Order: sequence, then C-alpha cells, then structure tokens
Amino acid sequence: VENITRLSIKNKNEIVFDVSKEVAESDTNYDCWSLVKPYDTPVSGNTSAIEGMLSDYTSYSFSKMQEYACSDFSKYGLDNPQSQITIQYYEAEDSSDTKTFQLDIGSQEDGSYYVRMNDSNQVYVLAEATVDTLLGVSAYDYVSPNLLTKEFAAVKELHLTAKDLEVVLLKNDDGVTSNGTEIEEDTAKELYTKLTDLTIQGETKESVDKNEAILQVTVEDEQIIFRPYDENYYAVERNGATYFIVDLRSVEEIITLAKELD
Repeated sequence: VENITRLSIKNKNEIVFDVSKEVAESDTNYDCWSLVKPYDTPVSGNTSAIEGMLSDYTSYSFSKMQEYACSDFSKYGLDNPQSQITIQYYEAEDSSDTKTFQLDIGSQEDGSYYVRMNDSNQVYVLAEATVDTLLGVSAYDYVSPNLLTKEFAAVKELHLTAKDLEVVLLKNDDGVTSNGTEIEEDTAKELYTKLTDLTIQGETKESVDKNEAILQVTVEDEQIIFRPYDENYYAVERNGATYFIVDLRSVEEIITLAKELD
C-alpha cells in the first residue's frame, strides 16, 4: 500500500474516482494525498482513510481462472470493459520509477464478474461482493476533515476579514502582534486552534451565493472563505470551489474571538 501513488476508477470510460499521492522528499515531511476526481479541483485527502481503503485493492483474490489464453474478449465483456481500475505504484526505494497495474471488469454472470489484468490473455472470475467493494467508493469518505493542518509554530502571518473586522496577526522571534499591537502568544494560539479545530460536516447540496462572505481567513498563501448556506452551516470556499460545509456556530465563535483582537 505504501508504494501506491495513484488510484483511478473508470465507469463507462468516465473517471469517477481518482486519488493521487505526492511522495515526501525527506523523512521530515509527510506524503500528501489529493482527491482529483470527482471534484473539479483537487481536494486534500485523509491519508489514513485512503491508505486503509487501498488495502482492498491489494488483498483480493480471484474465484478462479476462466480462460488461460483468450482470443475473443467480447464474450466476457472485456473488449470494451464497463469498468476499469488503474493503480500506479513504485518498487523498492525509487519513487520516480512508477509502474501501472490495470484491472478491466467485464460482464457479470452467476453473481461474479469476468476480469482481466493489464493486457494479459488470461480471464479470471471475481466475486460480485469484491467488485462492489472496489468500485463502490464514496469520495467524501476520503476527504480530509480539517481545513487547516499547518501547526501554529509554523505560521508567521494570519489575516481574518469579516464585516466590521480586519485582523492581521504577525508572528516572529520577538513575539506576536495584532494590527501592530503586541499580544500574548497564547491568545493568538487560542484563535488559531479554533481554526484548526474546524472540520468539514458534509457536502454542499445546493448552490452557494458567492457574493457574500461571512469570514475570510488567509494563512500564509492559503485562503478560506466562509459563505452563507443555511441556518446551521456555512459553506467553505477553497481554490474557488465550495464543496463542503462547516458548523455555523464554530465560525461565529472564531469571529467573536477575532473581534477581541481588532
């Protein structure tokens, strides 16, 4: 699992799920997973959930071999497979030398599916329950729930903007300032902790009005905008996209804390 760098699933020639890993360049950094599809812009992935899910793609077994040297894949629905799973991975220590494994899924018969690996002439049978597991992934289950993951110690600049609110926190070796006034570091940390505690509560199911912003947060080069959604949630905009919602009251608590620093 740890050597897998990408998993994509196609249904009827359309990519319906795609996760990709950026491999850490050193032992002090972490591998970063992103969901490339079905979202229109990449979304941060939940590493532990994704790696747990990937074990399903490395541990299944075939029910039997159907045909050793097939010359007519159409009789198994494998000339134009209904689904296709593609995995990119690397061997040993060289993460730049990627290889590709492909599993074509054909027609169904007697509660099982005919499948083919890569460009092999061999046709296997795979249980329906296994195929359902491999194809039935829900993207939201693998989204990182946290909006911000950078630790407070690594943050040098934080901007918060809302109605009647403009706060700029600057942090350096001399301490922390809020709009030019020195404040206790613990006060700034309390505010930032509230931000990192914010977690995604669901996906947006209706359109979001992008003309109104409740709160705009900028951490270094990362920007998050909270917009009206309903009486319980605010929509979260990142990279111009509003896929998710967060608890309204939690955002309001952040605004209240920020106003004490304005």
